[in-house]
Amino acid sequence: MNPSVAAISALAVLSVLLASLLVLFLLVLRKKHLQMTRECGAETFVNFASFERDGKLPYNWRRSLFAFLTLLPSCLWTDYLLAFYINPWSKTALKKRKLTSPVQLDDFDAYFKEMSKDSAYKFSLQFEELKSVGLDLTHDAADLPVNRPKNRYTNILPYDFSRVKLISMHNDEGSDYINANYIPGYKHPNEYIATQGPLPETRNDFWKMILQEKSPIVVMLTQCNERRR
Repeated sequence: MNPSVAAISALAVLSVLLASLLVLFLLVLRKKHLQMTRECGAETFVNFASFERDGKLPYNWRRSLFAFLTLLPSCLWTDYLLAFYINPWSKTALKKRKLTSPVQLDDFDAYFKEMSKDSAYKFSLQFEELKSVGLDLTHDAADLPVNRPKNRYTNILPYDFSRVKLISMHNDEGSDYINANYIPGYKHPNEYIATQGPLPETRNDFWKMILQEKSPIVVMLTQCNERRR
């Protein structure tokens, strides 16, 4: 047999073998996806509303790989890698912040009880850590003189890169502004919107945003009385 023909045949066989191994690896990765999310608590990084009717997570190879990385016991993967996957917009701020560890669903009840002890002291510590998030991001639109009265609090302002922009027929300065930010979810980068409770002068803008964004659900997260009011 011609040596060149033999070499080509060997390369062809090797290529087929490597391709078969790659396909097998992907199939195994997909099969292990649900098992990994259940065992390591990786499902805490996804939106629980995205579960299918049978209780399974929709397969996504990027999230399968991410779940696999979170399983590494050696902790060789840094907080920066996890932070970049969850929120790539604020790499600098999240790189400096200590991320909390994922909690397995089976342990969540005990975790919640532990965090709720002493008047939820540990929860308050976690809340304080949020103050260091986003310090490197701009909010110039919120600081415009025409928009300042639209902010309920002077220290809770929407970021420029992810703020919701109202569609307006007028080109007046500030006509597109509302104190609201998009929040990424499991299926879409703009899956949620976080906004302040509307002020009397921003009530129309609030409902305009609801209609514009076609938001089917509105959730109020506040107390009935704040600061004795």
